[in-house]
Amino acid sequence: MKNITAKDYIKVIEHPSKANVICIDVRSQGEFKSEKIPGTRNFPLDDLKKHFDELKKYKEIYVNCGSGIRSKKACALLKEMGLTNLVNLEGGIAACKKEGLNCETGKGPISIIRQVHITAGLLIITGALLGHFLDYRFWALSAFVGCGLFYAGVSGNCLMGMLMAKMPWNK
Repeated sequence: MKNITAKDYIKVIEHPSKANVICIDVRSQGEFKSEKIPGTRNFPLDDLKKHFDELKKYKEIYVNCGSGIRSKKACALLKEMGLTNLVNLEGGIAACKKEGLNCETGKGPISIIRQVHITAGLLIITGALLGHFLDYRFWALSAFVGCGLFYAGVSGNCLMGMLMAKMPWNK
């Protein structure tokens, strides 16, 4: 697997010089509908194995997501499946937007990471308030969510994000 910077990725999608190349976005369908890099196709990470036969036909496969974390996972999964022609977009869509790329926007849910921030914040506030006004044991809820956020930051695996991606409004 190779990595590519946002600046170089933008050159690839704006001036494709190679035939038989595909750019895929491995975020959920809902995230893809709300914002995407022009010219990309949506192959959600959870469904990637279903697209193997199609992907093996391409000379190069450029993989992106929101921040670069899921695209790395997708590249690792595809590599395990035998593909070696993988190029990971470092920093994902966020990095491309910093480089000035105009993404296509549409109607879809807010991003998974924003959904996680909202949900985690509400759970922490709820645990703190219930712990203060009803029973101190509710503070465990806030501590549990805080530990989950810490784990997500250290490992790059957000369990709440994975759960949010499976929610019906993100399909």
